[in-house]
Amino acid sequence: MHVLAYLPMAAVEVLRCALGQHDRLQAVGSWQELMDWLRRQWPEPVNVLVCDPLIDPDGESDERPAASWEVALATAVRRRPALPVVLYAQLDGRLPKVLLASGRYGVDEIVIRYHNDAPAQLRRVLEQVTASMVGARLWGGMSHRLLGGRAPRVGTIRRVLLRPYEFPTLGVLVRAAAALAEHDTISVYRARHALDRWLERHGIASARTVLICARVGWAYAALRRPGTNVKQVAARLGYAKVRTLTRHIGQVAGCRPSELAKTVLEEALVAHLGCLVMPGRDGRGVADRAR
Repeated sequence: MHVLAYLPMAAVEVLRCALGQHDRLQAVGSWQELMDWLRRQWPEPVNVLVCDPLIDPDGESDERPAASWEVALATAVRRRPALPVVLYAQLDGRLPKVLLASGRYGVDEIVIRYHNDAPAQLRRVLEQVTASMVGARLWGGMSHRLLGGRAPRVGTIRRVLLRPYEFPTLGVLVRAAAALAEHDTISVYRARHALDRWLERHGIASARTVLICARVGWAYAALRRPGTNVKQVAARLGYAKVRTLTRHIGQVAGCRPSELAKTVLEEALVAHLGCLVMPGRDGRGVADRAR
């Protein structure tokens, strides 16, 4: 895991304690340095951006951070739409304003200093957001197609790709996309077909295909972490049976879970999944746009 951080020094040290021996932490001291890193990170990819929006370019507290932070985050997202972003800040009266400004740009997680930033907790957050990197790259290649779409549907598709574990069944996805109440079972069937037709109009595969591909992409990253097995991943993704996940990996990637983690390159998987979720498109183009 390669972490790019723009934080006060005390927070950098906490973050350093949360990382493993094989992880890399690159701390920067200004927004300009942060932008420089985002511009030149390929072919040396950064997996996650962790930053405190309440510090100014000199690393000190900023009295009015919201406007400058919004511009900086918008620039970062525009340059790397697939890069997960974690806000790591101290609870402060200025924080709600910053969160309102940044929410529109899809911040993945928020960690509050001295509250939920114990090294083990912070480690889990970083593992969770970096496990969605394949889905994030797919979203980076797909998002331009959904501009101007209905907010619940667009937001749900993004969440499916980044956090498929929030959707243990296709019905949960459909309800979220259509903003249906949990008891409204009659409308789910119609809502699913309406969602599939909407996706088709935008050149995207069915909701079921998107969900399965998102799960396989998330499983790929999770299985590459030391000590993680397919049973744990299946449980996290909401599968009742491990063999169902094994079957989905076989259908999508043509291999077993152990082979997926050890032999498949991320670039190849992103390209292949891109062809599945956006039929008729060149998967390499998906990978390129996601950068």
